[in-house]
Amino acid sequence: MFLRRSLLLLAVPLVVGLPAPSRASIGGVEIPEALPGWANPARVEPAEPDFERLFEADLGYLIENAQQAYTIGDFDLAARYYLLFLQADLNRNPIVIYNLACCYALMGEEALASRFLVASFRAGLDDRGFVDADPDFDSIRQTQQFQGAVAEIDSMMEEMAALRSDEMLYLMFPSLQTARLHLPEGYDPGREYPAVVALHGYTGSAEEFSRRFSDFENGDFIYLSLQAPYALPPETGGGYSWCAHGSQDWLEILPEDRRAELWERSVITSIDYVVFATMELREHYPVCGTYLLGFSQGGQLCYMTALLHPDIYDGVAAFGAPMIGEEWAPQESAPGFRVFIARGASEDDRGLVARDYFQSRGYDVTFYEHDGAHWVPAEGLRAFESWLN
Repeated sequence: MFLRRSLLLLAVPLVVGLPAPSRASIGGVEIPEALPGWANPARVEPAEPDFERLFEADLGYLIENAQQAYTIGDFDLAARYYLLFLQADLNRNPIVIYNLACCYALMGEEALASRFLVASFRAGLDDRGFVDADPDFDSIRQTQQFQGAVAEIDSMMEEMAALRSDEMLYLMFPSLQTARLHLPEGYDPGREYPAVVALHGYTGSAEEFSRRFSDFENGDFIYLSLQAPYALPPETGGGYSWCAHGSQDWLEILPEDRRAELWERSVITSIDYVVFATMELREHYPVCGTYLLGFSQGGQLCYMTALLHPDIYDGVAAFGAPMIGEEWAPQESAPGFRVFIARGASEDDRGLVARDYFQSRGYDVTFYEHDGAHWVPAEGLRAFESWLN
């Protein structure tokens, strides 16, 4: 093989005059034992792969438990769950690596905290402000090791900034969007069904929220999972956003007034997209009621969309969603419009704020609180299903 020979030739000058490393033999091929552990194939047994860890781990379960452990102050347990996640995650999620650095800082492990903090930026984290504002690092912020990590991050950020162009255009152009449709078991085209249009959270996808249909007890409704239109860079972990989010490199370099303008335009475009998808669904399938269901950022867009179009939607359901601004919502409820709000017991107060907002304006509100933090548990989806029916 040409590539293999090229690599061997390049390696020769590096070992001239040094003692020959000890070697192991695998399949008749000698392998240097001095290789670092992560690169040494002698540590891997192809006949007994850890298939479960590689492909069958429930990443959502691991993240949920990590967040719960962090919330109750068990940082050692949270770190364990985050490490299990990283062992099974093929994309090296930078947010998870950053959160792991926070856990180590809170445990007083400044060396590990510093290493994982740098690793999170190498994996694609691009918001330097997190580090300065995050109180998790306060106990180690003045240490030499942490200061060295911050300096290394600043150097990386300067290199990335030098590679950016001075001007970025944002162009409006139609494109085909991804959506996943589930029909009830034994679907009868002569019968009408409730329709649920589902919006995933920030960094999620249509595929991810589509899989949650299996968590419903009966699923006796039409379920359409939409994908947000704004793709996030692969180096930040990928996924999709319902707005032009500030963590995107190109948005960070814009002046504040243009940033706000593009954010609002991107949100309005997403609202129009959700309404368009809803009308397409109603045109092609027998529908007797239309509801929006969303998580986090997707839940917030559900609030905006449903309240701006009460003539289209009969209700909205949101898990862990921030409340919208006054400019997006009417002051009084629409007749018959229902609201389902779910909140994790160890989450921040966003769900409580939303509940109080809607109740104070006369909406028919159902409030559901579940164990854990910022997540959509299966039992929460079944509670939504009961509310829907």
